[in-house]
Amino acid sequence: MTLEPQKIELLKPLQQVAELVQGNWVVKSEILYPSGDKEKAVKLCGITGIHPEIISKARDYVVRMFVYVRILEHANDV
Repeated sequence: MTLEPQKIELLKPLQQVAELVQGNWVVKSEILYPSGDKEKAVKLCGITGIHPEIISKARDYVVRMFVYVRILEHANDV
């Protein structure tokens, strides 16, 4: 499949902030939950109060699972 040069130029910045998962563009976790400078105090995420690094890793795991399977099932032992 050959893409036109304009489409390739459009995809470059998009791929910096999102990834393609099952035909849908998903914003990267580091964009949604920036961890900030290591030496500065990090603001906790929204109303959850969870550290951005933890929530980012959990989100990355779920997004990655969607790459491999179409439907995720809830498991009590996870």
